[in-house]
Amino acid sequence: MLTICLSAQQTDQLLLETKGKNILTKEWSVSNGLISNSIGKIGKTKQGFLFICTFNGISFFDGKNFQNYNSTNVPALKTNIIADYCIDKDSTFWIATYRGIVAFKDNDFFVPDKLQELESTNIQSIDIDKNGTLWIGSVANGLFKYANGQLEKVKEIVSLEKSIVSLVYSDNEGNTWIGTESGLLYRYDGKKYTRIFHDRVENSISSAARDKKGNYYFGTRNGLFRYENDTIVKLAYEINFINDITVDDSDKLWLSTNSGIFIYDSNTKELTPFCPNEEWANQIIQTIYFDYDGNIWIGTYRKGVLQVRIGGFQNYPMNQHGISEVPSALIEVNDTTIWIGTDEGNIYSLTHSGYKKVKLKTNLNNSRIKSIFIDSKKNTWGL
Repeated sequence: MLTICLSAQQTDQLLLETKGKNILTKEWSVSNGLISNSIGKIGKTKQGFLFICTFNGISFFDGKNFQNYNSTNVPALKTNIIADYCIDKDSTFWIATYRGIVAFKDNDFFVPDKLQELESTNIQSIDIDKNGTLWIGSVANGLFKYANGQLEKVKEIVSLEKSIVSLVYSDNEGNTWIGTESGLLYRYDGKKYTRIFHDRVENSISSAARDKKGNYYFGTRNGLFRYENDTIVKLAYEINFINDITVDDSDKLWLSTNSGIFIYDSNTKELTPFCPNEEWANQIIQTIYFDYDGNIWIGTYRKGVLQVRIGGFQNYPMNQHGISEVPSALIEVNDTTIWIGTDEGNIYSLTHSGYKKVKLKTNLNNSRIKSIFIDSKKNTWGL
């Protein structure tokens, strides 16, 4: 009986299937082309390439091959350490590095004139607000705003001058949230800066997200917090070092931490560990990205990228499609098509709609097909 793994299902059906056969994984590292095994952030270009920020430059990934860029082949990059990125409405990538800001658009890396002033500045965090203003958080050099080609230093918050601005997060309501390594959290509402929180014990504020209900969450060195009724409330004591927060389609929070991945359900108040396989238990997870094809891309520190697909198994018995033959070989032609060779010397194309017999140029005379391969000229051979 032929069993084919098919499309993704909802993540809430399989949150804790750490040993489950329904979780499919694939690892990507320097051994198969990734520029570095230490990942900072992951996103996607409008052309569909995965955009991977690392400690050794940037990798673009088309699903099979990597194109790598760092200071050795991009003059605009003065360092290989990429800390953060954001994308504006024109699909320009703004890249935060340990030596300034670099923009990427139309296959070109460049530094706008005024941003050249930050070339020697260690940039830790970056985001763009609903008005198109770029917010730039630095290490011991304060907070900056960049709009209409002009760079401005924020002077209203004196304490930021010598702080590590570890978080800059702009929401859809027009607020920009600024967090520091020393546990300070400010909100700018378009008119004034308001201090929301300061707890030196909790220390670094490293990540933020807003769910569909309008709740704000902040990841810190010592747990997960929610901002509600003008008050910061601690939600999770069991985890620490929350490097990133990603909200999925079902409004669950995926927490990237130094001890693996956790999923927080705000409805049930439950915190659930998610482990794709035993080898990835307790790994340092830097970031998580969900693409439109149902893949979960997990960026780690020193272990590369893990591609996860949560799916079911669906059987396609040949006899239920009027084919009384025995499958003997298989090859994936593309993302939606599989070819199956049989003991009877035939090849069938299998898609989501079912089987279709492939017309062969050579009559195999009922010879068993032991293997199928595709050559460099895209010809398909059955042996």
